[in-house]
Amino acid sequence: RPVPKVTELLAAVADQKENIKELELQDFEMRATLRGQSLFQYVRDIEAQFEAERVRPPEPALADLGRTGGQTRRPTRMPASSPQRASSPSRPQGRKGSPTPSGTTSRRFS
Repeated sequence: RPVPKVTELLAAVADQKENIKELELQDFEMRATLRGQSLFQYVRDIEAQFEAERVRPPEPALADLGRTGGQTRRPTRMPASSPQRASSPSRPQGRKGSPTPSGTTSRRFS
């Protein structure tokens, strides 16, 4: 899909601003009744119309995606033979206020 030019984008923004002002002033119940539609069907038709007129951002070309070709890379796993780290701490730690190895209680001064 071609990339829209700046002037096209500015024109689309101006059109959308006008449409928003018109929607704010509109009496939806009366217009739906005059068209012989339910209110929800009328609103759904308006949404479909605006979605069809919306300028969408360009999608990247296959060449822009790099070597992966649009596929996401999987994280590499560590081999099963690699050594694991020991998770135990080097020094025993107790809870706040519990006796430390030296026999005194650890206190935090603020």
